[in-house]
Amino acid sequence: MRAIRPLVTMLLTGCENTRFLRSTVSAQLRVSRFRSHVSGLRLGKHETLNVQRETLHLNPEPRFTNDASRVSSTPLAACFSILLGLLSAPALALDHDNLDPNRPIGMEDAYAIPKGEIGLESGVRFNDRREGRTRVTFQPQIIYGAFDNTQIEIQGDLFTDPSTLVGPNKSGDLHLGVLYNFNTETLQLPALAVRVEADLPTGLNSKGVDTQVTGILTRSVGRLRVHVNAGYTVVGVPQGQERPGAYRAVLAMSYPLGYPTSFRDTLIASIYTRESDLRGQRNHTGIEVGLRHQLSSRIVLDGGLGTEFVGPADRAAILGTVGVSLGF
Repeated sequence: MRAIRPLVTMLLTGCENTRFLRSTVSAQLRVSRFRSHVSGLRLGKHETLNVQRETLHLNPEPRFTNDASRVSSTPLAACFSILLGLLSAPALALDHDNLDPNRPIGMEDAYAIPKGEIGLESGVRFNDRREGRTRVTFQPQIIYGAFDNTQIEIQGDLFTDPSTLVGPNKSGDLHLGVLYNFNTETLQLPALAVRVEADLPTGLNSKGVDTQVTGILTRSVGRLRVHVNAGYTVVGVPQGQERPGAYRAVLAMSYPLGYPTSFRDTLIASIYTRESDLRGQRNHTGIEVGLRHQLSSRIVLDGGLGTEFVGPADRAAILGTVGVSLGF
């Protein structure tokens, strides 16, 4: 009996600290693409979830009597429920609903990856042009959650037939980017973010530093999410008939397939337009459709297809992408 008393005392002490445990959970528990149907609003990605007292069904204070055998079971059950919940909750290192550029289509959402997370992303993109040879692009990229709501990106695209490229994006250029999320979506405001990028002239036939600024908006409508991207690129040293700058605009939607029964796939569709790389040519305008699949907690696969129905003579007849993302 004496051997059991320390164990009973420990349990009682733990339950007396329920309020502390609850506050710790409230401060630290983070959700990745958690969807709340309260008032029809889904919480934003990587938002801190404030666990309310009513949600956990905890009493304001634990109830005790002088007889340890008559301790109320409500705090004890809550104590064990919290511990079991923390132990059983999966720690997803990557989220298939986290939409980054070219993974798998040319759009993104307004959220950064969590602080401290590292993602290695790679893809192969082919462009079967209406005139000219089919071009293949290899897209290795590293993303890092440097701060809260801030991610840093390092990328270097490699193209086949690089000597024929026109425009700011040359084969082998070193791409540096920062994405900053201003706010989580609320009933009144969409999620807003800004991306600032610089392409260093480390590639073939590349001159000058190209810069780009993009504004990003994400808004939920039920389970559907709507995304707007609008950006402008300034070419450091235009060559020949290249434009000194060009704009790009994208309207996209993403939808969780199988939700709420399962949530391993996200379907994405977009329509876009961007200025041509050379003066005097029509805008590239097209559509893309993609799918991201959560293979495991640390692996996300993606694939996409698209076409350009308006643009220069060498616009894309078929665009395709396959890729993989690894989280650490």
